[in-house]
Amino acid sequence: MPTVSGAVVQAVYLDDQMSGWQVLHNTIVNCTHGIFIGGGRDTVVFNNTLINVTVVAQPIDNRGMNWQAAMCAPGGLFEQDLQSFDYQSPPWSVRYPYLVNIMHEHPCVPVNNNVQDNWYC
Repeated sequence: MPTVSGAVVQAVYLDDQMSGWQVLHNTIVNCTHGIFIGGGRDTVVFNNTLINVTVVAQPIDNRGMNWQAAMCAPGGLFEQDLQSFDYQSPPWSVRYPYLVNIMHEHPCVPVNNNVQDNWYC
């Protein structure tokens, strides 16, 4: 397993429900995990090449449904953060339209991730 000073190496690590990222056209060489989605949603992972990567699957976990579930519950930290600004009105609703109804669309569930056409060597 490739390591740096005994640590596991993850080339792309979208931590703690980071969402809406695009991981496109990268070449990743000599690491443990090439790409990891830590519970986020609406992420695209497309046309990447992974060479000598120990864990070839692109793992996606569901941390918002288990150990982070309390922060995603009604009244939890996620909703409190949203309510700290007027996310359902412009300019926020225009720039981030998917947030307008998020509290009714299974917040913190890793949905709408698109992982395709990646190559493993």
